[in-house]
Amino acid sequence: MLVKASQYNFSWSMNEEKKLLIYNSFSTRMIVIDNKHSDLLDKGSFDINELADGKKFVAKSLLKKGFLIHHSIDELKVLQFSSQKYKHDTSRLSLTIAPTLSCNFRCIYCDQEERNRPAMSKEVEDAILKYIEDKVKKLDEISITWYGGEPLLEPDILINLSQKITALAKGHGCECVFKIVTNGYLLEPELVAKLKELNIQVIQITLDGPPSIHNKRRKLFGSDDDTFNKILLNIKNLIKNDIKFTIRVNIDQTNVEGIEELLDILANNGIPKNSVNFAQVYTYTDACKSAAHTMMSTNEYAKIEPLLYEMMVEKGLMEDFTHLLPKRKSNYCGADHIQSYVIDPEGDMYKCWSDFGDKNIRIGNIVTQKSTKEEKMKHVRWIMWSPFDSEKCIRCKMLPICMGGCPDLGMREGKPHCLATQYQLEKIIKKNYHQAEKISGFWTM
Repeated sequence: MLVKASQYNFSWSMNEEKKLLIYNSFSTRMIVIDNKHSDLLDKGSFDINELADGKKFVAKSLLKKGFLIHHSIDELKVLQFSSQKYKHDTSRLSLTIAPTLSCNFRCIYCDQEERNRPAMSKEVEDAILKYIEDKVKKLDEISITWYGGEPLLEPDILINLSQKITALAKGHGCECVFKIVTNGYLLEPELVAKLKELNIQVIQITLDGPPSIHNKRRKLFGSDDDTFNKILLNIKNLIKNDIKFTIRVNIDQTNVEGIEELLDILANNGIPKNSVNFAQVYTYTDACKSAAHTMMSTNEYAKIEPLLYEMMVEKGLMEDFTHLLPKRKSNYCGADHIQSYVIDPEGDMYKCWSDFGDKNIRIGNIVTQKSTKEEKMKHVRWIMWSPFDSEKCIRCKMLPICMGGCPDLGMREGKPHCLATQYQLEKIIKKNYHQAEKISGFWTM
């Protein structure tokens, strides 16, 4: 049988052991081999059956785990096929819905001046339901993310639409998943009880540091009241109600020094393991530019993020480093999926939630169900965005776990947006190797 080395192999010398640690971004597997077998990954096509028995055993193991592949396989074409299949999969519908663009917070990295914007009208609500009703017969899954502004400023809209969408999905044997992105301040016990009835799967809440930092960055509009401890109290109520949540911590130069204190507070308040995620702050739009001087470069952030996750393990907020292992992607996110839309309170439709409210880049309206030729082309531009148009991406061994990064940033910058993972991969893989070695030993060939 003719085989060849995968083009997505990474290898790092374990000098003290005279071994190689190998990771494959296509199969997302890792293994350690003796240096004497490294030639198997340096050859062109070769016949496994012509190898000596010891070498043949190792080669077959490498083939099983994707480090060697059948000589006829074109991994790049497989990635392209997977990407296209995902983009044009009409069995899934993903809607991000903003019942309002108003917000009760005035965060330092948001320049939104107009605070009291009108809520979603009944006409837009009905149009959303009609749109789902027209499609649900052919769907296997509906994913709804409530967003804003602050979506919990309009709980009646959120609850009413969620109940009716659930009924539509249930009536046609379609799975329905609900998520909420919120600042967490309005998660009062009575509302939490209603959200539990709605079977909200995940609630994302932002904490940007301990109280001394968070309360300066994420203020109530028109007030200097403590937001941190109110949000923490609400999070503890989610825990009591067994509602899954994630805590997002936006990282930039102004709050990174306070993250350890934040993690101590979370650990002391019984926050479940693997509930905290860190995120690099980017300048997506003009509204973010006033805070651009505080943001880190991807390289700077990449050096800090692993240290933050190490703190989490030390403080019992993360079991181990397993969930940091990169996963193979079909696409970076859902924005370039044919049936993924963002809908604002006026019914205007977009492809990315960073575009909310910018009518210059909308792709249509859910009420009129009409798009201008220009708006249709904006939709086409999203769907046709591809890392496979970039020579850099095509040659990059990170491609299966990156897929060109954020398409919104990529289109704004005129090139694919590389992830921090490119600077962290060796450290992440070695940490997982040493962890596996400690727990159960690691198979070395």
